[in-house]
Amino acid sequence: MISETITGLNLFKTSMSTIAKIYEHFKFADPQGRSIEISYTAQEMEVTMLLSIPTGYKRWGANKIHLNYPNIKDIKLKTIPFFNDSTAIIKTEHGYYLDVKKLEDCEQFVLIIKHDAPQSSLRELVSIQESDAPTHYDNGIEEYWLSVALKKRDILDKIFSGFNISNFENHFTINIHNSVATTIPKTFVNRLNNISKYIHETDREKMTKIAHQRLKQQREKRQQEDERVLISELRSNFCTSNSFLKFIKIDEPFRYKEAIQGLDCFDGVPFDVFPKTMDVISSTNIDFDHPTAEGKLYFKKTTFEEEIDNFFETNGYLK
Repeated sequence: MISETITGLNLFKTSMSTIAKIYEHFKFADPQGRSIEISYTAQEMEVTMLLSIPTGYKRWGANKIHLNYPNIKDIKLKTIPFFNDSTAIIKTEHGYYLDVKKLEDCEQFVLIIKHDAPQSSLRELVSIQESDAPTHYDNGIEEYWLSVALKKRDILDKIFSGFNISNFENHFTINIHNSVATTIPKTFVNRLNNISKYIHETDREKMTKIAHQRLKQQREKRQQEDERVLISELRSNFCTSNSFLKFIKIDEPFRYKEAIQGLDCFDGVPFDVFPKTMDVISSTNIDFDHPTAEGKLYFKKTTFEEEIDNFFETNGYLK
């Protein structure tokens, strides 16, 4: 019945049909209250079901029930009311089985089955409305809108009494290219260009000319740090997950998870100084009680640019 009910939900086609086969083995039990916890980060789901197993003759209909199906990561049987691990679940190199003879004297147990849950399949359960383009810009802050909602709620209600996806992720691409282009001092760019020319030049006369220009720049630097040190500090101060957080604000129920540098780098200089974009990842929980979540992400663009200006000014570079 379960596999028929959830036709069309790719996530559960394999997992639920496997669990349905396991349920078939528990005809002597009274299954109740299926609930599911899905971890987006761990890419696994945990199905929990209460089993009422009578102590009479029905309990001894079979000695060993094999539960060795593909993609199962773990099976546990917990005793009620103390929630101890039952010794009746046996793990072997071939999978799991239930040794009925080892069932404890309790009449109620909790069956817990962990199964793979790929992130690509999980995203099919959630409707996402987001945009990489800011929906609003005011007072130096870019606003990005996000809305997520659980799909197939009517179908999931028929299968589970409880449902939760924890740490469901969404991504925003923040374009920082223009901010970088307007804040990097020309003197810094010129020095990087000269370094690049010197490295790649093969003509001795031109190399000597570039070297003289480089020495002149070095004398003019005063308290300026070596360019290689500055590039490292720039990345550390502005482009790591921790440093970029101070330029981001996210509305609850969304939470900031991390920021990752985009693959393409700012092309106004000959070295990989700044990425063109930052991929900001936030997460939220979705369940039957809270099947939708809406909010905004804010990028403090002006603050970002001002701090880059201050960084170069502190290191002796003026625009």
